[in-house]
Amino acid sequence: MADPVANSQTDAAAAEAAATAAAAAQASGKSKAKAITGSLVVRGPANGRWRAGRYFTGEVQTLDASKLTADEIAEIEGDPLLSVKRG
Repeated sequence: MADPVANSQTDAAAAEAAATAAAAAQASGKSKAKAITGSLVVRGPANGRWRAGRYFTGEVQTLDASKLTADEIAEIEGDPLLSVKRG
């Protein structure tokens, strides 16, 4: 029979490792953002779409690329429901 205490400790260690890895990835993405310049001109679907922590509608939004991480830009540009142009 599995030891529930050992399992919860293993789960906690795995969660801590995942959080550490996520924080490192986010930190590295933010350092790359300083090299990104210009803007992204984005239009979403009429019913709206969340991507990279932002809500896009049918109205055009111009985002300052220098304030986005490389991962956020990749998410926005990679979404097939968003129309994206670099400005």
